[in-house]
Amino acid sequence: MRLPCDVASSPSLRRRWCHALLGAMLLIPLLAPGRDVAAQGREFLRPPADPRRESRPTLDAPRTRTASTARVAAFEDPNVLLIEQEKACARSDQSGTETRIVVDGEKILPAYATAATVFHSGWELRYLSKDHHVAQMQSEIFRIRKEGNVLRWGATGHIRDKNFDDGYEWCYHYTVVAWNQAVIDAIAQDELPTLSLAFSAQRETALVSAAAFKGDLRFVGKTVATALPEGFLFDWGGDNFQEAFPKLGDVDQEDHHLLQVAYSMGPSALYIDVGKTYDTAFGPLIPTAASRVDDGFVSWESHAIFKDNSGKRKFLFMDRFSGLAGNSVGVIYPPFSIHPVEDAGATTGCITGSATVTTTEHVIENIPFQYAWPVLSGWNLSFECEDQHVTQVGVWLHDITYASGVLRYKVSSILRDKNSDPGFGGSHQVFVLGFNQITGGSPTGRQPAPAR
Repeated sequence: MRLPCDVASSPSLRRRWCHALLGAMLLIPLLAPGRDVAAQGREFLRPPADPRRESRPTLDAPRTRTASTARVAAFEDPNVLLIEQEKACARSDQSGTETRIVVDGEKILPAYATAATVFHSGWELRYLSKDHHVAQMQSEIFRIRKEGNVLRWGATGHIRDKNFDDGYEWCYHYTVVAWNQAVIDAIAQDELPTLSLAFSAQRETALVSAAAFKGDLRFVGKTVATALPEGFLFDWGGDNFQEAFPKLGDVDQEDHHLLQVAYSMGPSALYIDVGKTYDTAFGPLIPTAASRVDDGFVSWESHAIFKDNSGKRKFLFMDRFSGLAGNSVGVIYPPFSIHPVEDAGATTGCITGSATVTTTEHVIENIPFQYAWPVLSGWNLSFECEDQHVTQVGVWLHDITYASGVLRYKVSSILRDKNSDPGFGGSHQVFVLGFNQITGGSPTGRQPAPAR
């Protein structure tokens, strides 16, 4: 972990970051190999003990070998930068209780790559038989670390109803970015397990928001910093962790039909607000009674929706994220917003289509970066007319190319029940993540390598 207290520009900064380092040291045991992502979250946001739950089976799952991987898109400028997107899938199909899938991921990096990170760029969840209610949906990357010339991480995902006894398949799309810091001025912040969360219990709408931040002294003096999405968890049935993470077989676990699921990660800023309550595991330590700019912090807000036909139900939303900053980094944030939809009702004569995987092509021109890649930072999926059981749900990016300032990509999405009737509506958000070499220059004319 690299949070050097002695490089801060003022005594107050040194004092604050030394305290932050001490707090981070308390989290180091959570990073031990083999710990699952949900358990990590519970360790530093642990609810009061409830002896009634202790005798029930836990959610812990052994590591699972990834069933398959496939390259989606790739780009490399030798000795400068590598960007590669892949897809990995695994299944849980047991007799009786299913398990949450937890896999290990890794990427062997080129010799010139002195820094690297990985972020979430899509997800797919599918019940293997029929259709079912939904209690939880999850797809996350966690514990990212560079070990020599290998980038390693863990990933977990699942979809379940109340009983968690139906086989399912989970696929996640991930993008690895690796660069030569002698040519690209960029720093990744992956070292602390950071997440934000929100509960809907006290709100009058199914839309929730979660304010989040990342902090690293190495971000001070950088022109741009941004959050990178690492995934999400939606859970029906609680306004605290004790309710939202029940043991397997817990009769209190809720499940429901699904009408809409949506997520949006807002724009990031090099700013920390002294008067704001951040929905993270620990708050920022600010040395004065004032908000601050360029103080090693990047902050933003996420929004989420998880609903059936009801105007609102209690649910928990959690997202996980890493940070990236540098003088060679650039970001472009298109506007995007999500709003709860209401069911039209089957008796109103609502006309529906058939639910199949929908793919759309997108082109963004005049991008002012030598290298650029889309980051999936939001999506909105909803059934037509009213809520339904679910067979398959997801959204993912693919067929990405960038040349001469023009970014092209495709996005696919699906939300269906077993007979694919009714249809669904979908939209998405990407922000453009760009890099320029320290020496500058015009956008490169190199084409990404073709998918294999």
